Amino acid sequence: SNRTTTTTADIQRERAAAIVRNLHPTVECYNAIIESWGHDSSPISVVRSRRWLTKLEDEAKKNTHHQRHQQQYSTTTSPKLELRKPLKPNAKSYDLYLHSCSRGLGKQTKLHAERAEEAQRLLDYRLASTTDTAILPSSSSSSSHRDIRPTTESFNYVLRAWTRCRKDASVARRVMELVLRMERIQKEFSLESSSSSSSSSAAAA
Repeated sequence: SNRTTTTTADIQRERAAAIVRNLHPTVECYNAIIESWGHDSSPISVVRSRRWLTKLEDEAKKNTHHQRHQQQYSTTTSPKLELRKPLKPNAKSYDLYLHSCSRGLGKQTKLHAERAEEAQRLLDYRLASTTDTAILPSSSSSSSHRDIRPTTESFNYVLRAWTRCRKDASVARRVMELVLRMERIQKEFSLESSSSSSSSSAAAA
């Protein structure tokens, strides 16, 4: 009977594994894991959050080639083929990781500085990758680059990460530069919105 039980369990595991292999995780699945690590009190949690964000970024690179193949197949063989939504990080993915960086876990001053630098680099990357420099409003965008445009929370997380570095003499300067940068971007976006439509300006505010 023990052998039968073991065999049954093995079969169930194989079936479960087969189901998992055929499932296609969404960005929300990855975000949930990043968020879970972001609430963990262990210092290693920041590394885990980064690992899952990297996995998501890697999936986005792989899906670029896969999507091209799907599009070619859909136009030449089966026009009715439904294309899967490409898997890639969104603004929330990066914000969740910035939250992890900003928590100030551990007592090592050097580690806090490294987390702040990482948060700053990620913010700069998102600003440089967007089609314009406006902070992302609450509504989503169809553009792949605009999907990762920084939110107000993005700036707040980076500011909080820098404030953890109390022994760094450059913190006050860095924080002030970041605040002024955020205010400038918000002002530019508000001016652009008001020139296009008053309703857009109200939404941005």
